[in-house]
Amino acid sequence: MTAPDQSTQPAYRKLGRLASLGPKEPWHVALLLPDHHDDLASPIQDARDLDTKEARPIGLRVMSTPRASFDRGRPKVTLTVKDAVGGEYRATIFGDTREWISALHEVSHAYFMAVAKVWNDQIYLTIEELVESEWVGKLRPHYPARRQQIAPADARATVLKLLPQAIPRAVEFLSDELSRLAPISDLLTDLGAQGWTLDQILTQAHVPQSADHGHHAHTVCRRLAALGALLRMHSTNVGRKPNPISMADVPNRISQLPWALTGDQQRAVTEIARRLEAGAPAHIILAGDVGVGKTPTVAVICAAVASAPGNRRVLVLSPNTLLAEQLHREFSSFFPDLWIRLVTGDTPASADLTAPILIGTSALLHRPTGETAFDVVVVDELHRWSRAQRELHVAPGTHLIELSATPIPRTQALVRYGRVSVIEMRDTPFPKSFITTLHDGREGARALFEAITPAIRAGDVLLVVYPKREASAGTDDPQSSLIEGRARREVTQAPSGGIDDRHSIERAKTRWESAFPGRVVTLTSDDDDATKSEVLQKIRDRSAQILLCTTVVEVGINLSALYRIVIVCPERHGLMALHQLRGRTARNGGEGYCELLCPEPLNDEQRHKLQTFAATSDGFALAEYDLRRRGAGDLAPDSDRQSGADNAFLFGTKLDIDALDDVAPVWRRWADPLSQE
Repeated sequence: MTAPDQSTQPAYRKLGRLASLGPKEPWHVALLLPDHHDDLASPIQDARDLDTKEARPIGLRVMSTPRASFDRGRPKVTLTVKDAVGGEYRATIFGDTREWISALHEVSHAYFMAVAKVWNDQIYLTIEELVESEWVGKLRPHYPARRQQIAPADARATVLKLLPQAIPRAVEFLSDELSRLAPISDLLTDLGAQGWTLDQILTQAHVPQSADHGHHAHTVCRRLAALGALLRMHSTNVGRKPNPISMADVPNRISQLPWALTGDQQRAVTEIARRLEAGAPAHIILAGDVGVGKTPTVAVICAAVASAPGNRRVLVLSPNTLLAEQLHREFSSFFPDLWIRLVTGDTPASADLTAPILIGTSALLHRPTGETAFDVVVVDELHRWSRAQRELHVAPGTHLIELSATPIPRTQALVRYGRVSVIEMRDTPFPKSFITTLHDGREGARALFEAITPAIRAGDVLLVVYPKREASAGTDDPQSSLIEGRARREVTQAPSGGIDDRHSIERAKTRWESAFPGRVVTLTSDDDDATKSEVLQKIRDRSAQILLCTTVVEVGINLSALYRIVIVCPERHGLMALHQLRGRTARNGGEGYCELLCPEPLNDEQRHKLQTFAATSDGFALAEYDLRRRGAGDLAPDSDRQSGADNAFLFGTKLDIDALDDVAPVWRRWADPLSQE
């Protein structure tokens, strides 16, 4: 690409701030679509019709001299304005008061972006922006922004400055990529854009001549991106070679288990064994909800592979030391005749790692594991690893088996559109159910503590998950904690307030210990392995009763006595983490209780996410919801983007399930003939 001329140099320099939205090259701005268009052709006439949350355009006449002041330390400008129907309102503007007063002195009537607030039955306006005069009467594109990085106005100015040069390069890119599937004109016809060109589609997506044109162009762009994502997703891995493995020892290995397999476990073992015997390197996701028994299932497969002819080798990656030790302990108890080596950060450098089965943490990614390639790599809790980590030990003939309780959006999309095989497991060895309850603020904390105190006094084990290990320096703890004042009361009394220890196990431990002396232990990722094992053993043998921890227990840890968990600030966790944490309860069947404690107000999106989580314990349903909510990310085989936009065909616009579903028939129409060539 030629260097930009002098007139565009400032805009090119601003691309660095746009990089926070995804673009890395100047031409990428053509693929950074507006998230909406401000309809300045039809501004609001009556201030009473303004939205209370999202700024809308409205014409206002300045009726008083703007005055600068402060509101809780924030500079603001106040003035009186009149709308087109004669209504007068007090308006407030936060920000650079000098700049706003100067701008307002130069206009008597202008268009603003504003929201309405109602207080004591009176309407007050908050003005967010003065609309540039050149956009009045038009559709103005509004681009995504990043607070303290780039404002919407700056993003718009930069994109539109670069757009004339960016669109031809973006058209060239889209043509090169998508014409591998079919002629562009045919694809556009199939996507509902017959007679349009790529140039017209991109232009109308940014600066449409009408709202209908803009909406249609945006829809087609999303469909083009979805089609490109499917094309990238099905890119063939180069250099793969057959590796059939005899699985004749599977029945013998099943007989060594201390219990019978469930129907789902048996079907999963049979299907995985069939795939490994078929020869072509398999990529399988074993998608089993929390508690369905994925460990014995994969243990049987690993043991059968290790005992197959040909000196076969298996690698099992575990996300943390606690789980690696647990897997090693269980595998070894199932199959005492096999050499199974545990590898963690504490394993000596001189240790012999030529065992047929290696089970370990990320330590296995940083040390030699012998000259012989692994025949099977098993990745437990795939969402805890990057793609590069999961595939580091995958040779051309290696079979890859990944385990997941609730697939992340990208994985869910790969499964949905046929990039990898999925084997679902839903049956649990023991019937169980969950009751999940959302508790808000101080009242919620009080109700929660009243509910859990009798259970604690009755001897139940309680797990309380905090998002932080240490207290914030200099905190005065202005709010009361979950167990505020318990040291001064009888254990039967309920607390008076909410919670402020959501940030800190360190601060919470003192109060819990005061209320329930001798029954509280803590666990964080900073504790050494010996401490972690000791703490968990205290919970297992009931010498301790209340475990305060971070999400170190999220994955795989089996606490058979646990039936109640409290998650503090659950809005800070993803659905995957919440589902894993809830799954620590009722491991041996029965009814588990998951309490979500929200000391801070939730926004609409957070509340909907938590309500959805509370309404279902089906991990597959949560995975589908998460895919729709967050987008699929980049589906290319070499990508690590697990959700959101793909940043290949579009920037800042999530790769959503609806667009992928829309183009799936088009993909099948053109891809099937190609696959047969």
